[in-house]
Amino acid sequence: MATGIDVAGRRAAAAEVGPEELLPWYEEQLAGATDTDERAQLQELRDWVAAGNSPDSRWSALQS
Repeated sequence: MATGIDVAGRRAAAAEVGPEELLPWYEEQLAGATDTDERAQLQELRDWVAAGNSPDSRWSALQS
């Protein structure tokens, strides 16, 4: 059973740094992810951040 994505860890990382600093963190998470769904979500978020966006802004948009 997959444990899911560490949402709290992502939010904490996003609150502390900007998109440029988050890319290595996402790469690290992708390297360790074994679950296909988790990898797909991480890849999507990494691409979003690589485009200069913040994961927090995306979450806020989803909420509204």
